[in-house]
Parts: sequence; structure tokens; C-alpha cells
Amino acid sequence: MNMWLRLRKIAHLPGTRRTAVVALASTLEKAKAGRIKSVYVGIEWDDGSFCGDWSTMERRDLATHALVAQKNALDEIEQGGEIA
Repeated sequence: MNMWLRLRKIAHLPGTRRTAVVALASTLEKAKAGRIKSVYVGIEWDDGSFCGDWSTMERRDLATHALVAQKNALDEIEQGGEIA
């Protein structure tokens, strides 16, 4: 088993909603553990607008973040899962 999965305190339980607060808390836990090199965060505001924020990184790494986000979103949509 992955050591990180055993050490983490915040985990998403199957069948439960992954709220924005839980997702961000889980990411913060990873950051505090020193496991994150760079980060991109996509945000939807309560007025329906979107923006992004990211840490300092090479442009190619920012592009990779975008591609991974797109792939994950398309995979989730294909499965018919609830993204929210």
C-alpha cells in the first residue's frame, strides 16, 4: 500500500460528496507533508465565474497541469460521474 495513503488524515470516502473544503484540506495536508512540487487550483466562485491560481513553476509544468485537469474531467464525464 502507498505510504501516503496510510499516513494521511483527510480522505475521501466512497459514495460521499467531495466538497471544495475537503478537496482543499486534503491538498493542504499534502503540502504540509512536503509532497507537492507545484500546484494549480481551478476555482468556481459563488457567482458562477471561474479563475485559476498556481504556484511558481516552469511553463511546461503549468501546461501539464492543464492537460491532466482536462483528461481527468473528460474521464469523469465519460463515466457519468458527479463532478460536484
